[in-house]
Amino acid sequence: MPGVYYSPFRIVMKTHAWVPLVLVSLAIIFALIAGLAGRTASALETTGVVTQATVTGKERRERRDSEGRTRVSHYVAYSFVAGTGQRVSARPRVDRAFFNSVQQGGSFPLRYLPTRPSTHEYRIGSYRSRSDTNWFWAALALVAALASAGWLATQSAPLLRALRGGTARRAVVTGHVSKPRKRYTGKRKGRLRWRDETGAEGISGLVPMLDVVGHPVGSRITVLVDSRSGRAYWEEELAGGGDGMAGLGDAAAGAGAAGLPMIGRKLFGRFLR
Repeated sequence: MPGVYYSPFRIVMKTHAWVPLVLVSLAIIFALIAGLAGRTASALETTGVVTQATVTGKERRERRDSEGRTRVSHYVAYSFVAGTGQRVSARPRVDRAFFNSVQQGGSFPLRYLPTRPSTHEYRIGSYRSRSDTNWFWAALALVAALASAGWLATQSAPLLRALRGGTARRAVVTGHVSKPRKRYTGKRKGRLRWRDETGAEGISGLVPMLDVVGHPVGSRITVLVDSRSGRAYWEEELAGGGDGMAGLGDAAAGAGAAGLPMIGRKLFGRFLR
């Protein structure tokens, strides 16, 4: 029986295994931002000095985006004198509420670190608020990663079982399914229909139309079948067609767990038993 060659990259993309990884990465990024902001907030809360800052300038900018919508940005310039006599100036972008609450030449309370006056908050408590907000997004991203990993593992189980120990069969192409061109790229995708040597019929996932028409009706292909669900997968769909990665792995019939990429075994292994 012929072997079925697959691209580990294509399998990751087809099973969407990258989604939990991206979400975990986002959770880590949010957690790092939250940790740094929280560390600064703690320092400001314990050793910070409150003083009055003087508004030296205000600016309102308008610009149009690519869709013709008007975008408004607000900036406030201010300065203050630290306990060491050092004058610190800043000109951050602020929200409209803060912009409207201060006046040119007026003053507002500000908190700074005495050891590093350039680290300050023009809204007292803003570092703590930033930390709490990012911890929330980190937790949300982590929950979404776990939920998506569980759902994707269930949805991908037939394919992963087929790669682990499926049966390779020869099949005859019985038809093509064409989808409309993509609006922005102009590319077309389609599906391949087949009937295998046992008489079972199947249909591929969406692949480039060039791969579909490259296998005319009556031509022979190889499919990999999951014995539990009966789901069948076209060899070129697993190999990635023109992505240049075909042949990176070989899931021969009865090859066992060696036929499954390591990332698939780690992420979804318990669903394959």
